[in-house]
Amino acid sequence: IKQIRDCDITVANDLTVGTGATLSNEGDVNTITVTADVDVTGTLNTSAGGDHSFGSLTINSGGTYNATSGTTTIVSEGDGSGGTQHYAWYNDAGTFIHNNGKVVIGTGSIGDTLVEESAFYDFDIHTSSAGADIVWHSKTGNTVTFYGNLDMTQGRIRPNTPTDAFTIHGNL
Repeated sequence: IKQIRDCDITVANDLTVGTGATLSNEGDVNTITVTADVDVTGTLNTSAGGDHSFGSLTINSGGTYNATSGTTTIVSEGDGSGGTQHYAWYNDAGTFIHNNGKVVIGTGSIGDTLVEESAFYDFDIHTSSAGADIVWHSKTGNTVTFYGNLDMTQGRIRPNTPTDAFTIHGNL
């Protein structure tokens, strides 16, 4: 598919954006919804705006997720294929451009899960229970930075190792 114009995209299973491929939404009224795993080695570009929902997100080496300035919602975990653990969000040496957008992990459907990334703008934890943990693995170094706000609607956040740190420039 060369170009999909002026429509919503719904994938009722996994979505793979392969090397050299780009999938973009055209405008802020056009959403991308994927019910299962999103695997990016090419470019997934939602920077035109709007709110988008993925089962899980893996940004592979060489891949780019150019996020919306709206909300990206992650509703489940990856299947752990390829030897990876079960992550809701896994950045494996790819590029994440936050565009001052918000990432929501959970929406009440995820229990304990893993997230690997070094920086977000706004981030909201909304797990299935107050006792569920999001375990953070920093992609680079030992610090995870939130350039905006870190909201904890339900659940807990903890670093992978006791020496890891969180830096929050906005509100907690």
